[in-house]
Amino acid sequence: MSSRDGRFRRTVGVRGRNYGVRFVEDGAVKVAWYVGGKRHVRIVSHKNTADAREQADEILKAALNATVAPSEPMTLSTLLVHHRENAKVRRHPRTGTALRAKTLADYAEYERHILRGLDPKLPAGALRKAMALNWIDAQRAQGLAEGTIARRVDYLKQVYRWAVERDLLEASPLVCFKSPSRMGRKLPYTEDEAAKLMDAVLALPSRAWRFRLLALLEAAYGPRVMQPLGLIWSDFDLDRVTRVPLPTGEVAMLVGTVRFRQDVVGSKGQEDRVLPLLPFVREAVLAAFNHRRSDSDLVFWSWRDPLKASPYGSMNHRLRKLEQQAGVVRKRGRAFHAFRRSLTNELVRRLGVLQASGWIADTPAVLMRHYASATEQAVAEAAAYLICRWAETPKQSLNRQSDSVEIPKSLSDNTGAGGVEPPTSRLTAGRSAD
Repeated sequence: MSSRDGRFRRTVGVRGRNYGVRFVEDGAVKVAWYVGGKRHVRIVSHKNTADAREQADEILKAALNATVAPSEPMTLSTLLVHHRENAKVRRHPRTGTALRAKTLADYAEYERHILRGLDPKLPAGALRKAMALNWIDAQRAQGLAEGTIARRVDYLKQVYRWAVERDLLEASPLVCFKSPSRMGRKLPYTEDEAAKLMDAVLALPSRAWRFRLLALLEAAYGPRVMQPLGLIWSDFDLDRVTRVPLPTGEVAMLVGTVRFRQDVVGSKGQEDRVLPLLPFVREAVLAAFNHRRSDSDLVFWSWRDPLKASPYGSMNHRLRKLEQQAGVVRKRGRAFHAFRRSLTNELVRRLGVLQASGWIADTPAVLMRHYASATEQAVAEAAAYLICRWAETPKQSLNRQSDSVEIPKSLSDNTGAGGVEPPTSRLTAGRSAD
């Protein structure tokens, strides 16, 4: 049962309008103030009585001055500035670290585009969904991609959610407002394209050891590209042996492991994962080990500053050149992410979503939503499976369904869908009997 100590009770402000109360409840100093009939309460952190009283008075004074003093309504421009300034001291919700300079730069860019499309002097609370829809239509008329528009709209919604949490606004005018899709059509490399790229990677000269290792890590493990760029030599254990049972019944002994860390910028909070080194990756790791520097623990150290990792932009540019050399069509989206999508598709199709989730270290829902997609090869394999399944069906069953099922003439060819040759003996006999 709560109890209050009247000795510390104090009233500030004008009762009936805006007033504050400071009191002690259950041994803790609490501050309560009323604005328009709505009660706000905060607990004072100080344990010392005198310090607690002083902090309580400061809280009440700041709160009542902010609510009683007349002020102009906050404009959209002011709200965006407040959010950006707060972002400089805010922490990332997953990692607990400060926001990156790149994130803050993105916020500033989104802010410029928002103020260019909406009235900067518009009261923040006066924004309406129709205004946001007109802004989206204007961006589409400029030919911008849906993903670009969606990121700007999502940022505006984020600003309003933050304003409501900070009691800067009573409610967000963009509640339940649906942003454009950010998914887009980002295709993976096909099996043929992946094979061409790997041939081109392995044919690179020895001086390209950085890019070769990065490409092989992406193709074999599918990490987010900043994770391998942030690798240090202590992330490798070149002597640890992993036993891997093969489908043939034999056991492969993989020597070495690699660890992709959570604390690397760009990991998106993905937990640490340790995976065995595949043989072709181990060779590239050993080649990079021969180029290690005594003054840097980074695997991908930069030529200009060995204490910094190789820049992402240079690796991205090298990948685009490799695609041209290999005759592979450039894939939209972030560089190296096509490797991640291709590996996910291959593992899901060959092994299943659970095995792919264990190797890629994302949940099955995330893999199926953002990475896995129905490729032409998958459709061909599904068709080949159904052909074989029908071929095992008794011909009496096919005869009964002959009125409703028409078997394509192409099935009489030597090969079926996707170049797979089905067992056609029973199928042909069933058709000839008709």
